[in-house]
Amino acid sequence: MYVANDKYAPICKQCVYELFKRYRNKYNDQMKAFYYLCMKLDIYFNEKAYASQGSKAISLIPGYLTLMSQHPYNGLCFDDTINDGLEPSLVGKGITKNGTVKSVKKYSAEWMGLYTDAELEYLDDYYKGLNEDYKIVTQNHKDYAKKISQASLYMNQCYQELLSGTAQNMDAYVKARDTFDTLSKSAKFSEQTRGINDVSLGGYGVTSELVEKGEWIPRHTPVEKDDVDKLIEYFSTIQESI
Repeated sequence: MYVANDKYAPICKQCVYELFKRYRNKYNDQMKAFYYLCMKLDIYFNEKAYASQGSKAISLIPGYLTLMSQHPYNGLCFDDTINDGLEPSLVGKGITKNGTVKSVKKYSAEWMGLYTDAELEYLDDYYKGLNEDYKIVTQNHKDYAKKISQASLYMNQCYQELLSGTAQNMDAYVKARDTFDTLSKSAKFSEQTRGINDVSLGGYGVTSELVEKGEWIPRHTPVEKDDVDKLIEYFSTIQESI
């Protein structure tokens, strides 16, 4: 007998794998195959929980069943999947029984978490923007850039909840904002903590003030002399000789 969600399935462990393989070949869709496996075993099916596990059956099945035995899934059965409005035709499509669109989160190895496609697009665009604005070279800096991107996403989500009136107070937004600011300053991704060579020369007044305060001293970068520079040196030598 195979233990599933604190219950004994009426089939052995090997039969569970064989059944999953048969469903996968029939529907040519691994998530839908796993949905029908859960139906057979009377196990609650959740797309978010499914996406958090590995893609190979040898790790997917035991990992998922272990997760289902823990809070908040413990005690749920397949009827709860139906009650959620997730019918076979809707698996993986991100829509519920009544036709409303829901955001299906999937695991991203790049961002080490569960995100919707829209959230992943935001994270990728924000990280790309940081790379264009700052010199991100070291692994430590890259890690900070990713965390700042995630903090920015969460801060915007909290702000949208404030605008829509779904947030009870500003506590979540304030904490998200403070986290974002702290990460930005730690990584020197804020205007107050830019590197000494990141100051724009567009504002001469600001640059002069920083130079006078000793906060910005441009690093000398030697360049190769061109023909004009060499001619000037030659004329200078001739003039001194005369």
